[in-house]
Amino acid sequence: MVLLALAPLLLLVPSVVAGPATPTATASGIPPVIWEIVSFSEPESAPVTITDPSRSTVQFLPAGRLLARLDCHHGHGGFTAAAGVLALTPLAVTTEMCPPDSEDTRIQTILESATSYTFAPDGLLLLHGDTGSLHLRPALTGVRWAWQTFQGSDDTIVRPDDPSQYTVEFLPNGTLAIQAACHHAVGTYTVDNSTVDLRIGESTRAICPSGALIDRFRRDLDQVTSHVFRDGKLYLALPMDTGIHAFAPTSVAPPAATPAAG
Repeated sequence: MVLLALAPLLLLVPSVVAGPATPTATASGIPPVIWEIVSFSEPESAPVTITDPSRSTVQFLPAGRLLARLDCHHGHGGFTAAAGVLALTPLAVTTEMCPPDSEDTRIQTILESATSYTFAPDGLLLLHGDTGSLHLRPALTGVRWAWQTFQGSDDTIVRPDDPSQYTVEFLPNGTLAIQAACHHAVGTYTVDNSTVDLRIGESTRAICPSGALIDRFRRDLDQVTSHVFRDGKLYLALPMDTGIHAFAPTSVAPPAATPAAG
């Protein structure tokens, strides 16, 4: 595949965002992706970088349910999030003993005191409160990505009638689960910073018609070269700045590897 530079992709994303979009599956102002905590800061202290963000995560699920992983601890609670205002209930957290150098307690304190949220231009979610701030990045895994729209460099716009029928799920073991209407396929993926390589395998031989939209979806996924996140949404770009697909996250039942209540 020809690799797409990130700069052209960033130029194309705002035009996609500005157009009509299908609402996500949650009423929350924070999409239900798994958010990995990459750093935190406390008043009058230098920022702290998290060595392994996959061990410090938060997920804002529909119906106001929050799941968290705080190093060796798992927790759950409630929340509301709208128009930049955030309110959390105290977390119920498991009681395992974390290593002495763990930041779990400090992160939990900042998380529970957070009262506002914003989305940074680089795709990060920022949570702020009296005890400090958390910087979180979205993960590809842990949700099902529903196709919202395609915008070509020639201003072509394509939208599925039902986004829930065109989905991609990135599994932690490097495999893909793909639905294109009544067709299902598997594949593999690798990620290196903004570069992503998707390899689509054979689809099931369902007794249902193919069509231009199904064929485009499968063909384009196999050509994807890079990705970015904006406001918790995923944008997959095609080679040579020829177009970009926008996806919104739909929460799925979290497997054992994702944050879960203890």
